Amino acid sequence: MQDGVHALGLTVRDASGATATATRTVTVNNNTAARARCRFPSEPCTGPGHAGTVPVQITVSGASGTNNRFTVFVDGVQQAVIASNTTTVT
Repeated sequence: MQDGVHALGLTVRDASGATATATRTVTVNNNTAARARCRFPSEPCTGPGHAGTVPVQITVSGASGTNNRFTVFVDGVQQAVIASNTTTVT
């Protein structure tokens, strides 16, 4: 992902067809000095910066039924649709 501010969007639809949306902004800095804080490539980085893939946990409350669809967007472009019988996905 390119450096700069990006919008992470989410739409959740439950079994009854009810939807909810949320948007958060993140700042990406691909500076290699920030990546140097990681001890091993397979470990998550600590400190103010992270390198590589950062997991995000999504939890929905008040859903009707167990057939939930989580649609994830980056800068308005759909990236993934996660169908789940649970209320939390990562």
